[in-house]
Amino acid sequence: MTREQLESFLTEIGYNKIGSNLPEYTIFFRVENQGINALNVIDCSVYQYMTKDQYEFIKQKVVELFAQMSDKDVHILSLIIGDHVDSLRDICAQDPFCWNIMPGRNQLVIYETQTPDFYGMRGELEHFLQMVTAGQFRIRESNEYSKGASGNKDHQESHSKIPACVISLIAINVVLFIVCAFTGDLLYNIGGLSIIDVMREQAYYRIISSMFLHWDLNHLFSNMLILYYIGNVIEKQYGSIRFFVLYFLAGIGGNLCSMLYEALAAGYSYSVGASGAVFGLMGALLFLVIIHKGKFRQMTAGRVAFMIAFSLYSGMTSEQINNAAHMGGLLSGFLLAGLLWMTIRKDKRRYES
Repeated sequence: MTREQLESFLTEIGYNKIGSNLPEYTIFFRVENQGINALNVIDCSVYQYMTKDQYEFIKQKVVELFAQMSDKDVHILSLIIGDHVDSLRDICAQDPFCWNIMPGRNQLVIYETQTPDFYGMRGELEHFLQMVTAGQFRIRESNEYSKGASGNKDHQESHSKIPACVISLIAINVVLFIVCAFTGDLLYNIGGLSIIDVMREQAYYRIISSMFLHWDLNHLFSNMLILYYIGNVIEKQYGSIRFFVLYFLAGIGGNLCSMLYEALAAGYSYSVGASGAVFGLMGALLFLVIIHKGKFRQMTAGRVAFMIAFSLYSGMTSEQINNAAHMGGLLSGFLLAGLLWMTIRKDKRRYES
């Protein structure tokens, strides 16, 4: 990887470049809803040595620059380019918002003391480095991305990864709902969840099949809307495979809690819907906000907690709502998010070593 490739990539995804009188030092910024995201790019592959004081001085100048340019909140991430990891560790490891890019190995180095993501930038950079390694990245001509700020959103959206798992799940739910519209109660009778049918007929498949059935259009729309917006965030953070595992296990956990509640309350009924899995995604989102010290993208811990509390309250004050599945899914999603996050950190440590 070369610095020119990195600069081309950052411009391609909508960042604006601010040059400096130091050839090894460049600033990129992009205006977002939550404020300004700034990337402080320092090329130490040429300038082989930099002290911690020099780094702090450079970063302070970036803060002062944006304080003069705008009154928006500024979020700064430093990207230091260099293969001599040992000499850069003292600088990077002490700053939560400082990552090291190794151009010789096309690797991104993030230490345990640092933020694991910066508004989705980790996934963007790792994808870029994979493209460089495979020889698939081409430096664009300047006129291909010279639209300026008005074109930032288009560049960013065109580069974003499509949440394939989320889209697939929504498609399956919608198709089955259409089938139900033409077959009456057939699929509901076959796939609905009830502890009596599960235990008497040993129809354990109902624990999963009921996650893909919905009673009416409002039921389907509300679940799919939450699945799309929250699932999009979760899948990009965990990857499609981990997201798939989290979604299904959270849904299963919610349905098991529903069955347990039926057994204890002796109130038997059929239930269907993706609500348990969807509440699992809410639990995963709460976990992400907590580990990001209260803020994650445009979300805060307070906002997510309010969303969850409001959703639970709405269910408890409404009739024919499976609140046991909601609670079980929420708790399952939160715990699973923590376990899967540990696997991500383990993979990252193996990757860095």
